[in-house]
Amino acid sequence: MVGLSGPMGPMMDPSDCKRLQLLFGNNSACVFCDNESDSLEHLFFHCPVARFCWFRSSWGIRSDLFHFDSPREILEWILFPPFADRVDITQFTMFAALLCYQLWLARNRCFHEGVREPPEVIFKFVLQSVSSYDPKACADLPMMVPCISPSVDLGIGNRVNVFVDAAVRDNLSYYAVIVLDCWGKVIEAYAGKEKVLSPLEAETRAILNASLRCVSCGWPDVMIFSDCKIAVDAILARQVPSWKLYPTFLQVFNLFSSSSSCSICWVPRVNNEAAHKLAAWAASKSYCGFF
Repeated sequence: MVGLSGPMGPMMDPSDCKRLQLLFGNNSACVFCDNESDSLEHLFFHCPVARFCWFRSSWGIRSDLFHFDSPREILEWILFPPFADRVDITQFTMFAALLCYQLWLARNRCFHEGVREPPEVIFKFVLQSVSSYDPKACADLPMMVPCISPSVDLGIGNRVNVFVDAAVRDNLSYYAVIVLDCWGKVIEAYAGKEKVLSPLEAETRAILNASLRCVSCGWPDVMIFSDCKIAVDAILARQVPSWKLYPTFLQVFNLFSSSSSCSICWVPRVNNEAAHKLAAWAASKSYCGFF
């Protein structure tokens, strides 16, 4: 076992736990072990499921010894580990990122669907994802995010503007999220992938995922722009347009009702071209991640 150390300090801010409770309506207990708080630090490092996966890795990591002050510290630890001189940094970062991603997916499946996957299964998914990773697939990433149409009102002050769109391939939705400040400067841009039943669900889940990201980041004033008028009108009216999509829209309704920081606005496709192009590019490359 390699003795790898991480940042030591206070536990993550309790507001992270409250935020998860607000978004998902669950109590404060971890859905896997029912013993500790439902926080990112616990889910990714301290839960017995996470500890099993970290220790079974090539580095034999004792993740229960790690403590982080914020989600940013977790990200920095994954990208720039303090033991970089003793590991293959690319291999380690890829494993760490995919492990956190699989733990997050497993946590949501457990909470929403009651499916509790054994640690061995989660660890196997991570290894399969790592083995299928091809650095060449990321060689032609867009060098810059396309410009947002200047005709869109980006507000004033500290408002964060989020443009979303989705592209559907078979039953998979590839959604793109572009986050700008009120001056049009890109804060972040990323793509994700989910199974969906229809293009409308794809667009709605793109809005949902973008909203969850905004709330988790703690941005106080957010305007989300989508060119899917059916989804936007349904959210504003709190009316589900299709019974098959009731669970997804209910999540969106609950999120917008419980969070005063997020608003939504429809924009024509021509004003959402940046998110549209990134979603189409992500679908063509089967890409998920930050740009």
